[in-house]
Amino acid sequence: QPVAPRQLHEHPFEKHMRLRIAACLATVAAATRPPVVVSGATGRVGSAVVRSLVSRRGSAEGVYVLARDAEKAQAMHEGVQCLCAAHDDAEALAEAFGSVPSGFRLFVACSNSPQQAALEGGLCRAAHSAGCAYAVKLSTARQVLEMKQGGPYVAHLEVEALLAELGLPHAVLRPNLFMDEVTMGGFLGVAGPLREADECSHPFALSPISMIDVRDVADCAAVLLDGAQTGRGTGGEWFDLTGPDAIALGGELADCISELRPRPVSITACDADAFVAQRGLPPAALASLSGFLGVLGSHCADVTDAVRQITGRPARSLRDFVRDRSTVFLPSSFERLLGAPAPSFAAAARVATASTADDLEDLAADEVLIRVMVAGVNGGADTFSVTRAAAEATDIKLGAEGVGVVVAAGAEADYAAGDRVAFIGGGYSEYTRVKARLCNAVDEGGDAAEQTAARV
Repeated sequence: QPVAPRQLHEHPFEKHMRLRIAACLATVAAATRPPVVVSGATGRVGSAVVRSLVSRRGSAEGVYVLARDAEKAQAMHEGVQCLCAAHDDAEALAEAFGSVPSGFRLFVACSNSPQQAALEGGLCRAAHSAGCAYAVKLSTARQVLEMKQGGPYVAHLEVEALLAELGLPHAVLRPNLFMDEVTMGGFLGVAGPLREADECSHPFALSPISMIDVRDVADCAAVLLDGAQTGRGTGGEWFDLTGPDAIALGGELADCISELRPRPVSITACDADAFVAQRGLPPAALASLSGFLGVLGSHCADVTDAVRQITGRPARSLRDFVRDRSTVFLPSSFERLLGAPAPSFAAAARVATASTADDLEDLAADEVLIRVMVAGVNGGADTFSVTRAAAEATDIKLGAEGVGVVVAAGAEADYAAGDRVAFIGGGYSEYTRVKARLCNAVDEGGDAAEQTAARV
């Protein structure tokens, strides 16, 4: 007879020692990581760098944020040590850097403005004087720097030259256009216009651009700043950061957003100068931005492997980006079929407009919000839902089974945006909110009508 394997039970002392050893190893690892100061920590990239560093290290130990508004920075990065100083205040910068252990590393970034070169230059000089060992400078796309036709290229070139002049070991990150900017940004983003319509226009609708997720830029910076652990970040390096593909907004982006919507969206091309002119900018800013967009739209399709080289993994795809932020791309409202107690389904049913924000706000931890692809027609169940309803019932969600795409999931639901599921509940709706336990995952490439029938 085969002998059952011996059951191994960990002795309390063994568990105690295992946990102590793990804690000691974590302490040693934290002690060997260099202190890092992140400037621009309340901005889009800087805040992402802080989150990436904390995630990599498992704690906020040794991570400092430098900000003019200390209260705002502390609210954004709980547990991270905050240094309060403006980039143009040399005395405050010296005091702030003086409180950081020697050999610290610095992430250099600030908002694009006419003072950008002076502000970042002052920051770099103060850090160098305080014993900064290494810097990672956030720049802009290489093509913008080479063609010099608009945007903040002058400031970036000046600061890059200053780092070399100071002899400060450094790396320069030259990211392509951010996915965030052309999707969710207030100036170039398409998400805003698409909340109230199924179409919009954009100067990059037909222009392939190898745009990148801000999180990938931040992860690259974090790896370089953690150079003592990674073997990277020795200085004098330049990295052209791109996404994995060259993307046209009217093609790939429209397709990705359409997966989450009741109807396909359309993003059509428009003239860049006319697009910018609608923003009411001063003439100088208008000319600079037009040149910047011109370079991005016509010269930034090249794809590099720099994200993989630095982080060891490929850059995030556009589809991953859209699904991770799925609720941003949903319409502000949708239609559903509701009913009330009545002698027949036809007498009970009515079309109602619902608020997407309300359904998202009411989404429970064990629920999912689904974009309905196919609803099953079940005559008996549909009729009984209204003929046998309680007299006081109102706004009965009509429809039973269906197949659709998850667009939002509660914290306890085992589904994510983009998953295709067969479900039961409220199928006669453009979006329906159901318990995750009433869903079954189905093949994304399968026939949705057949999958609905199989669910029955």
